[in-house]
Amino acid sequence: MNSTLPPPTSPTPTPARALPFERIAYALIAILTAGAFSFPPVPQAQSYHLFADAHALWGIPNALNVLSNAAFLAVGLYGLLRRPRFALGRDVLLGLVTFLVGLVLICAGSAYYHWAPSDEALLWDRLPMSLAFLGVSFSLIAAQSRLRAPFVLFVTLEAAGVAATLYGHLAQDLRFYAMCQALPLLLALASAARLWSVAAARPRARDLLLGFGAYGLAKAAEHFDRALYALTAEGVSGHTLKHLLAAVGAFFVLRCFLYLKPADAQPAPQGAARA
Repeated sequence: MNSTLPPPTSPTPTPARALPFERIAYALIAILTAGAFSFPPVPQAQSYHLFADAHALWGIPNALNVLSNAAFLAVGLYGLLRRPRFALGRDVLLGLVTFLVGLVLICAGSAYYHWAPSDEALLWDRLPMSLAFLGVSFSLIAAQSRLRAPFVLFVTLEAAGVAATLYGHLAQDLRFYAMCQALPLLLALASAARLWSVAAARPRARDLLLGFGAYGLAKAAEHFDRALYALTAEGVSGHTLKHLLAAVGAFFVLRCFLYLKPADAQPAPQGAARA
């Protein structure tokens, strides 16, 4: 009696496991730190304080560079008023509130600096910036990770930001302060790439990319301060545009967190399928 054997079956492929986001974040932190130590010191150029637009208005010196900081205040207050809508957990909320409070303080610190630019006043511009940079960095990590000691990471990041800013001021060496600016930008790109793989989260990935792009344009406007001032027939300087564009970038990042769903941000359990 002949018997027919069933055809051999191929083993079911095991779904590829995504690299945990916290590992990506820690790798970026390690690379930036190593890079900061490997570069020579970066002194604060005194020419930085010589902005193109020094016109006074209503008794306010350097008026547009001072007044344009209101954009940071607007974004910060808007986010704080929307805080109850956040649904990503208290760890993410801690970083976001720090980011938003940092934006409000940037308004005050940057306005104070631009009223009478100097190295001493610049410290009070950069301290709240570090607070905001590292706050949003922590939220990007916490929203997409399962951290064992989130508060320790939060305190470590914020303490490092303050230390880097103080070191930059006292030692006239901006290497580590630059690292504080670079970290949230790299984390935003990594987050956008990760969220893009989830169809429902692609609008949030676009928010992060728009935020990244707006901040990139802000840095370009800062670099071409005088050229833009001349191009606009002394209507608006590149540094004024920098403030406005940076605030727009902050708004897009905030919007990402306002509408990001926990199910899209957190990694799926091993073997689970994601839409």
